[in-house]
Amino acid sequence: MAKVIKKGALPVFVARNTCRDCRSEVEYTRADVEGDQREGNYVRCPVCKALIAESTLKWKAKS
Repeated sequence: MAKVIKKGALPVFVARNTCRDCRSEVEYTRADVEGDQREGNYVRCPVCKALIAESTLKWKAKS
């Protein structure tokens, strides 16, 4: 069994996008992504609750 000498941390991936309805700039993590068969994967704008398609999000590791 491997022994942990120093515990690291997994990177947090975030995406930024602008809501097409209210023009708010928003940042999301993968935990915020929802999905269903009809709408596909999406996140909800926290301001106006509009759906932002997950495929338009650009994921980057947060530093």
